Amino acid sequence: MISYMIRVFIIFSFALLYSEQTHLLPHHISYKNILGYDSKVGKVYEWHDISRYLQELKIKKFNQPNRGLSIRWLGTFGFELSDGTTSLLIDPFVSRPTPKEQFRPLHIDTDAVNHYVLRQGNNSTIKAVLVTHSHYDHIQDVPYILSQYLDNGIQPILIGNKNTEQIIQSYNKSDISWIGPNNSLEKIQIYVTDFSSKENAHNQWNIGRFKITAFQGLHPQYDFFSWRGPSGLIESTPPFYVWDYKLNHNESIGFLIEYGGLKIYFSDSPFIQNPKNIGKVDILIQTIASREMENNIAECIKVMEPIYYIPAHYDNFFKPLDEFSTFDPVIGFGFPENIFGDTETHLIDFAHFDSFITEFENEYKTQSTELRLLKLLYYYSIESLVLKK
Repeated sequence: MISYMIRVFIIFSFALLYSEQTHLLPHHISYKNILGYDSKVGKVYEWHDISRYLQELKIKKFNQPNRGLSIRWLGTFGFELSDGTTSLLIDPFVSRPTPKEQFRPLHIDTDAVNHYVLRQGNNSTIKAVLVTHSHYDHIQDVPYILSQYLDNGIQPILIGNKNTEQIIQSYNKSDISWIGPNNSLEKIQIYVTDFSSKENAHNQWNIGRFKITAFQGLHPQYDFFSWRGPSGLIESTPPFYVWDYKLNHNESIGFLIEYGGLKIYFSDSPFIQNPKNIGKVDILIQTIASREMENNIAECIKVMEPIYYIPAHYDNFFKPLDEFSTFDPVIGFGFPENIFGDTETHLIDFAHFDSFITEFENEYKTQSTELRLLKLLYYYSIESLVLKK
């Protein structure tokens, strides 16, 4: 009996070790020598660390969902915002195909989605998925996420533009294994944003204690040439190639999410159109990728007066999450070795993360705005920032 228990323990230990190597947990990722995560670097800190050094509101972080309002960064521009009863997903994307895989039809990494998105907490709390635009690194995983709730009678709503709707509907014409009679995405309630009117009434939703307002934005031009990515109608059926995920008239939607008096604005563009229309916010979460040709970050901070600025979309999303034993802040499209008779990896850094951190004080900093960084996959408690109940 004892020898049997020992064998079971050994097998379980190896299984646990393998699972942790296959799917990293937040505390497995090292941020050593990454600017902004070191407490010795000026006033730029990861939220949890700064609360130990300065007298300000303490923002704790957890490996698993905790009671109260919290936010989790999934990498790229993917976020989860939850109060324990209602959860919102913004651009959830964890499949992260490698450069080689992007020359073939893209397949959703269902194991990664299950581990990093769906199995972290109580799935029944996910009530809405918000999509800023329809490029693959924002929408690729959304159809699978939505399909996993229909058998349980739980149907999160989807908010996006016309191309987002077309991508979801195209899955009903596919023969992908996880799409079946009980998982038909025809059942999903999709709200398509309408910016033809100046009124926001058509672009506002109340979900639980969250109020969501969509604002029309513009996808940035890429730094290395004047182009905003593939755009046009969605004409093919899945599995899609990278170039099949097209923009809707170069549009990128910004989302203002209000909760108990707290206002958080999510912008997947470094250029926000008419920030005065959005008004003052408590937290501004904004992509810093491809900002060299177009950005009005300084103006946005001045006009919107956020208490905290959280940069996003600066991690290397060509690198699967399972390989992030050390955090990689360089968004580099790594070509296969020897493709040009060269053994070096060729990189184009889309975010220039180090320069953003060092320049923030001079170019963007105001007296009332502090820069904060989020570590991947942690739940950060922001309950203490809710000023009005």
